[in-house]
Amino acid sequence: MKRTDYMLNDNFTFQIEDGDFVRGNAAHQHISLTINTHPGEDRFSPTMAVGASRYINSSTDRLNEMLLKIKSKVSQDGFKVKKVYLDEDGCIRVNAE
Repeated sequence: MKRTDYMLNDNFTFQIEDGDFVRGNAAHQHISLTINTHPGEDRFSPTMAVGASRYINSSTDRLNEMLLKIKSKVSQDGFKVKKVYLDEDGCIRVNAE
C-alpha cells in the first residue's frame, strides 16, 4: 500500500532537502512507528501503538503476544498483513501491503 507522507530520518525528525520537507512513500515508516511507539504517545491515535521495547528479553509467550499485537495494529491502520515474525537476528519483520 502506498502512503504519501512527510518522511522522517533515523532520528524520527523530518527529512529536509533544499530547504523543504521531503515527501514520499511512507508505508514502511507508518508500520515502524506503529511498532515502536508506546500506547498514549500519539495524542491523535493513542491506542494505535505496540511499544515493542516493552517486550525486550521477554518469554516466548510475551513475544508471540507482541507479534499478534503488531499484526492487529498494522491491520487496523489499513494494511493487509501477510506475515509478522522475528528473524534469526531477533529483528521484527512485517510482510504487508
